[in-house]
Amino acid sequence: MLSITISRLLCSFFGVLFLLANTCTLAQNQKVKSIKTGLGFAFFDEMDSGFTGDGFVYLIGYQKDIGKGRFRLNPNMLIGFFDASSTSDVRDQYQNTISLEGTIEGDIIRYKSLSLLVGIGGFVSHMRGYIDRNTRSMGYIRKYYIGLNGKIGFRIAPKKNKVAFEFLPLSGYMGTQKYGLLSMLAFNVVVKLHHDD
Repeated sequence: MLSITISRLLCSFFGVLFLLANTCTLAQNQKVKSIKTGLGFAFFDEMDSGFTGDGFVYLIGYQKDIGKGRFRLNPNMLIGFFDASSTSDVRDQYQNTISLEGTIEGDIIRYKSLSLLVGIGGFVSHMRGYIDRNTRSMGYIRKYYIGLNGKIGFRIAPKKNKVAFEFLPLSGYMGTQKYGLLSMLAFNVVVKLHHDD
C-alpha cells in the first residue's frame, strides 16, 4: 500500500512539474531552469492525533525564473522524518511525511547578489507513523492533508555563478485536520541547468 501511495504522489508531482514548466515556457521570454535541493530542522504538530515532534526535512525540486528573475516558480517534494523523543515520555512515536508543494517566491528587497525573499503556495501531504496518545489510543496511522505554506529568508545569487544559496530562518505549513509544520534553519542550494537569453 505504501509503495502504491508513493507512486501516486510521484506521478502527481512530475505531472504538476511538467504543466508548470510548460506554462512558464510559453509565458516568458527569458528562461532560467534550475534544480533545488535542501535540508532543514523542523517541528511537526498534528493536533488531531496528538502527535508533536521534531526532526529533519529534505527538499528536492525544480525552479523556473519568471519576471526577469525577480520571481520564481517552485514545484518541490518535501520529505520529513519526525519523532517525539524530545517532546514526550512515550517511546517509539514517529511520523514520516511526503509532501508535494507548489510555491511562488519573489525578491522583496535586492542588493547586488543578496536579496530578501518571501514565498507562498499550497501543498498536499501524506503522513504515516505510530501514535500513542497517553496510552488511550495507539497504533499505526495514515492521513492525507492539503493546505497553505509560506516562507521568508535570504538568497545569495551571483549573476555569473550557476549556483545560488538560500537561508530560510522560518517557513511554515498549515493544513487540514490541524496539521502544522514549522521549519527552522533550512538551507537550500539552487543549481542552474539551462539559461536561454
